Amino acid sequence: MQPNTADPYCLHGDGWLTEWEIVSQSGCEAVLHYVHHENPSGPYAYDVIQTVRLDDDALALTLSVTNRSNCELPFGLGFHPFFPRTPKTRLKANARRFWTERGGYLPDVPVPIPETLDFTTAGSLPRTGSTMPMTAGTQRHA
Repeated sequence: MQPNTADPYCLHGDGWLTEWEIVSQSGCEAVLHYVHHENPSGPYAYDVIQTVRLDDDALALTLSVTNRSNCELPFGLGFHPFFPRTPKTRLKANARRFWTERGGYLPDVPVPIPETLDFTTAGSLPRTGSTMPMTAGTQRHA
């Protein structure tokens, strides 16, 4: 695959570089759809559905990808949320593994989640800023 930005890696994919279709929206939920077609930079075609939902005092984010290619689709999904660091801020995340990081901010080795980054129950954010590459909750492969 050819890089799609000045970054030498294709870390951030294509979805952030284009507009998404609004499938539905309400006062508390938006469903967005992105279609990626095969092109000269790569043989991959896929659809993505992203749901952003506000539930009482929580934000729920969901991403799903459907491979439309005739070949296996290598991909990862991720969010880059920003959380204000106040005494009241709590994070709850259903993660299964933590990834150590190697040069270039690339994931290296999956390891058990460090206790200070285990947010299976809501907890305060770490004292220092942190990249937290984790393998999250539900994963299905067809």
